[in-house]
Amino acid sequence: MPPVDDRALLRSLQELRAAKGWPGVGQVSRSPKHDVGVRDAASEPVDDPEKRHLLLALTRTRQLRVKGERNLSVAHEIDEQARLIRSVQRGMTGVSVAWEMLLAQSGLPREVGEATRIRSFRRGVLTIQVRDASTKYNLSRFLRSGGEARLAKLAPVALTKVRLVM
Repeated sequence: MPPVDDRALLRSLQELRAAKGWPGVGQVSRSPKHDVGVRDAASEPVDDPEKRHLLLALTRTRQLRVKGERNLSVAHEIDEQARLIRSVQRGMTGVSVAWEMLLAQSGLPREVGEATRIRSFRRGVLTIQVRDASTKYNLSRFLRSGGEARLAKLAPVALTKVRLVM
C-alpha cells in the first residue's frame, strides 16, 4: 500500500466519525493515553479494512509522536546519593577507629600519630595525609613491616592499600 500522508488519514478519520455518529474533534475530551482528542482505533470495530488500516496507522503515528510524561522528581537521585554517603561514612568510621587502635598499639612515637590525618577511604584504599617527610618515612617503614596487614585485620571493611600523601 502506498504511503499515506497525515491529512488524508485525518480526512478519512473525520469521514468515519461522521458515518459512525462520533462527536467532532472539538467535542471530544483529550485522551490521557494519546493526548490528541480522538478515540483509539482498536476501541471500536470498523468494517472497512482500508478505514481500519488508516485508523491504525493514524493511531500508531500519534502514539509515536506524543512524548510520555517526564519524571521531574529527583527523589531517586537523592536516595541513591544518600545510600552512597551512608556507605562511605560506615567505611570511614570503621577505618578511622582501626587506624587509631593501630597507632595506639604500634609503639610508634605519639608525634607520629598527631602528625597524621585520614584524608579519604575509597574502594579499599585508605589515604593518610602526613605533615612532613620524616613522618611519611616512619609510617611507610611501619606499614611495610606488617602494620598494613594488621590494619586490614582491624578494619571492618575491605582494606587493600594504604597510601601516604603530604
